[in-house]
Amino acid sequence: MSSRAWRLRAAALLFAGGLAVHELRYLAAYGAGAQRAEADQGHAYLTMLSPLVATAAVLALTAWLIRMLGGRPAPGAPAPSLRFSRLWAGATGLLLGLYVLQETMEGLLAAGHPTGVAGVFGHGGWTAMALALAVGAVLALLLRAAEVPLGAPARAPRPQGPAPVVALPAGRDPAPPRLRPLARHLAGRGPPPTSA
Repeated sequence: MSSRAWRLRAAALLFAGGLAVHELRYLAAYGAGAQRAEADQGHAYLTMLSPLVATAAVLALTAWLIRMLGGRPAPGAPAPSLRFSRLWAGATGLLLGLYVLQETMEGLLAAGHPTGVAGVFGHGGWTAMALALAVGAVLALLLRAAEVPLGAPARAPRPQGPAPVVALPAGRDPAPPRLRPLARHLAGRGPPPTSA
């Protein structure tokens, strides 16, 4: 998969993950009254943004699924390069940053939304950290799995057949000559000197 396609897919999934963290945070804090709390705090823009983000995420996941079920890597696709732990940490950090930015902007621009740290982490906003960890793990799994299709072998197959035969020049003995014990410093110690 090309680097550009991977970045586009990652961006679509990160925006969908950011929206999921935001919505799940309100659901965890307010339960059944989450929609009312969002409406009171100026989240009307989400009704327009959610379908766009969902569409981008569905397109990214569809392309990923088609490629995975195809059973062969994309032309010129590199081997999986990013470790899961690095993807998880990066996705979690980006999701938290996206959440903090979104809540800060809502606090500055929307009437009725608390500002500052209280607007970001107050009223159950601290749950966004745990949610970002969980959603970040899911995104890391999706991004890592998207690098290797389902039908691809885990490793390149080893070449089959006998080992190559190496020919020695004529008249040469394959083993080096054995050295005498004195030459290899393996001779025993001589007797002790006599005392006078």
